[in-house]
Amino acid sequence: MATAKTSRIPATSGSMSSRLAGALLAAVVGLAGCSKVGGIDTTGISPISNDDAVATLSYVWNGARDAIAGAQESPKSTFSIPVKLQGACSGGGTRNYNGTISGTNVNGAGTANVNITATLAKCGYDRTTTITVIDAATVTFTGTIAVSSDAYAATSITLTAATVTVNGTSCPGGISMVLNAATPGASPVASGDICGRSGSIVVP
Repeated sequence: MATAKTSRIPATSGSMSSRLAGALLAAVVGLAGCSKVGGIDTTGISPISNDDAVATLSYVWNGARDAIAGAQESPKSTFSIPVKLQGACSGGGTRNYNGTISGTNVNGAGTANVNITATLAKCGYDRTTTITVIDAATVTFTGTIAVSSDAYAATSITLTAATVTVNGTSCPGGISMVLNAATPGASPVASGDICGRSGSIVVP
């Protein structure tokens, strides 16, 4: 799939690059295809299979995570940083993430507020031998990321999409999930509702 510009996380120190190497690697690994995954709700009745629901959540979140990882570093204690990731999806179609990360960073500590909106248009991605196609006109990511020792830390993001289709089938109820992780690059625990399924899962 296409990648967008990448740089570093907002801070007052260039030392952040080395601290984030592991988190960025985790983000790349997280893009690997997933199949036969654990379930949001494996017993629920939905036109979207459990595997497709979890894979969709994973792919949509990974786009936001890459956009956050690519945010420009800010030299100021008060920052407002544009974030962007856009381009072709690996299986056809496009994805476009735009927004801001804003907040404070004083002596290496503070809070970053995340506001990102994404559009996925017939965005296909590989799941081993399967290609899943997502359409979502408006996906929003809002929440906070703690800044600690000049690096992003505890992350809590709400992912919302009212209208989603997966492989041409409507995702009932859309997506409303809260994702919590130790850092933006770590695999989050997502809790909430997706495509008629409810529960919690570690996002692959």
